[in-house]
Amino acid sequence: MTLEQFRQLAETWGGDIDRWPAASQDAAREIAAGEQAGRILDEQLRLDRLFSLAPKMDEGRAGRAGFAVLQRMAGLWLAGALPYRHAVPDALSVVSMVFDSSTISVGGQQ
Repeated sequence: MTLEQFRQLAETWGGDIDRWPAASQDAAREIAAGEQAGRILDEQLRLDRLFSLAPKMDEGRAGRAGFAVLQRMAGLWLAGALPYRHAVPDALSVVSMVFDSSTISVGGQQ
């Protein structure tokens, strides 16, 4: 195993060699005894610890996030449950659509 292969495995599987694929663990332990490989493992272990920390979130923010998800779910449910009726467009709707799409402006056509 080369040092670059060791680095790729460490970046993929983390700093604990026991979590690596079994076929590569023995060779990795041999390389890990070296200084460069040891630094790679230390770096990955620090990153592993960082990822294992739970984010700090106050209750108000968690409540707002939960409510926002609930609103979206209710909106999706309503969109699927209620029938969609497409009204026949009248002249005012067509004119409104043209102005809303910004194809005609006060200064002239765009």
